[in-house]
Amino acid sequence: MWRKNRNKVNALCKGADANRNFGFHWGGEGASTNPCDETFRGDAAFSEAESKALRDFAGDNDGRIKIYLAMHSYGPYFLYPWGYQWDLPD
Repeated sequence: MWRKNRNKVNALCKGADANRNFGFHWGGEGASTNPCDETFRGDAAFSEAESKALRDFAGDNDGRIKIYLAMHSYGPYFLYPWGYQWDLPD
């Protein structure tokens, strides 16, 4: 049930939560600045290789991508872009 990547952050803690490493509302509600927390956001937006790769792929294929879905093994979740707040989109 590990939800972060395995990058070494410091001597005690590993990984950043890739879901919270994207630039859109980076560091907002639900993201932690503590590297030992499961919801650690990373040192900066797109600081992790996984989020950088998805950003670059989407940018390189602008206009061709119709939908982006992420499968999560940590829990039975279906996430959509408004996951940064509790209010549902219009």
